Amino acid sequence: MKASDSLTWVEVNLSFLRHNFSQIKRVVEPAKVMAVVKADAYGHGAGAVSQALVSAGADMLGVVSVSEGIQLRDEGIKIPILILGSFIEKEAKEFVAYHLTPTIFTKEHLSFFSSLSAEIGVHIKVDTGMGRLGVMVDKAEEFILEVSRAKNIRIEGIFSHFASAYLEDKGYAKEQFLRFSSLCSSLKKKGIDLSLRHIANSAAILDLPETYLDMTRPGLLLYGLWPGDDVRRAIEIKPVLAFKTRIVAIKNLPVGWHISYGTTTATKEMRVAVLPVGYSHGYPRLLSNKGYVSIKGKRADIVGVVCMDMLMVDVSSIPDASISDEVILFGEGISINEIASLAETINYEITTRISPRVERVYVDN
Repeated sequence: MKASDSLTWVEVNLSFLRHNFSQIKRVVEPAKVMAVVKADAYGHGAGAVSQALVSAGADMLGVVSVSEGIQLRDEGIKIPILILGSFIEKEAKEFVAYHLTPTIFTKEHLSFFSSLSAEIGVHIKVDTGMGRLGVMVDKAEEFILEVSRAKNIRIEGIFSHFASAYLEDKGYAKEQFLRFSSLCSSLKKKGIDLSLRHIANSAAILDLPETYLDMTRPGLLLYGLWPGDDVRRAIEIKPVLAFKTRIVAIKNLPVGWHISYGTTTATKEMRVAVLPVGYSHGYPRLLSNKGYVSIKGKRADIVGVVCMDMLMVDVSSIPDASISDEVILFGEGISINEIASLAETINYEITTRISPRVERVYVDN
């Protein structure tokens, strides 16, 4: 479906996606690249995005759950897929059935695979200072030695996750990396030579080249967004996503007329356009009375509260605005970072909160 056929849609530029991937690949070579496509590829649509990344040369894909991995297999994706999150016992057989790679970090995980008839390759996650998933770094060597002796399990990789690589002060990130590197060196001395060590996320790819190791894990950077205000703009990236809608009604309101829910009223004679998008689509309600959109290259302020399925904008200064005109919510002329700042959140949340009900329209230049 073309964009012109939809009322509200997300436009995803696959050529920009491949451009961003190539920029990352050029910087991190010879390290491999695991493209992170969890959360429906950060709201961009996991199927089409993954196919584009595979064609661009991704070595592996990273998702957070078994169901996300199965979805990609059903989409025809053949390359290795690492499940970065945890799983429950009844899902263990799905790793074999769908050729997915689990992340393990507990003894319970070992027992999940003990009854399987097939050998399975795993990655081990180590908590080097994130306080989230992963075996604690001081217990990791003992655990990994136990895994190496376990039935049906083959260790393919080891990884950790930075807690603060996006901040200007890289001290803690370097401390985490030292813990991880020391563990890997100790394991190698004990005969466990892991071929895929990975810890570098988008921020580390930009600022900590010493952390590239065998594989990197770009996420947000793939989609043309910076993972923090303090990271170096070391490569050229292009925002991949634009969120768009259309004007469905225009009306002239007299002074004092209520606009949307609550107490907002027109303080002047006002020409208001109604847009068929709201918080159920993933547009932040926090932008009520303070956000803005772009119509015919001009800014139109949101007036009133953002509703579940609609919002209103002031088009008094855009006299040629008319029904069916395209409206840019964000992505072209209005950056996702602007929207995130107004909504008091981060760019990650802005893209991932866009509802699946919003059609993704893919363009490829």
